[in-house]
Amino acid sequence: MAAVKCLFARGAISCLSFTSCRNVTAMTKCINQFKTPLSITVRNFSVSRFYLQEKKFSKDHEWISVDDAQIGKVGLTNYAQNALGDVVYVSLPDVGTEVSSGDECGSVESVKTVSDIYSPVAGEVTEVNTALDDDPTLINTSCYDDGWVYKLKLSDPEELNSLMSEFEYDEFLKSSEEDH
Repeated sequence: MAAVKCLFARGAISCLSFTSCRNVTAMTKCINQFKTPLSITVRNFSVSRFYLQEKKFSKDHEWISVDDAQIGKVGLTNYAQNALGDVVYVSLPDVGTEVSSGDECGSVESVKTVSDIYSPVAGEVTEVNTALDDDPTLINTSCYDDGWVYKLKLSDPEELNSLMSEFEYDEFLKSSEEDH
């Protein structure tokens, strides 16, 4: 998260370096500490979009977020779930399965098609989201939270460097759309 810098000079408040919606509260607190500012200038701030820097993305439209214990949580991106349509079944990998980066490790069936799930990095599957057995639509309704697919212990955390940030992934999607 970027540092929040608020300056009060000559009756103007200038808040710089806001990059995520969590900073909206910080900006509001900063502004509210001054009773009557003459003007407010906000630079480099967007309330319509923030980037999830803790997630990495593959060209196959999977995401991964990694905790301090090097356990990665993997799921399908919003783009993937939109392209699939209503998900009706998810084939999950088996716990204990060793996967390499790019390996097929499950599949998703929707009303439109069946699509494979690929591992964005190498590791051992440590847990699967059994909630998807009862409600596969979690991938549609909460792809980045409750709709995760599996967790794995990373074999080589350096592999994360070959994946895209959310900003890079958004640019990848834009360039893919332009190619079509």
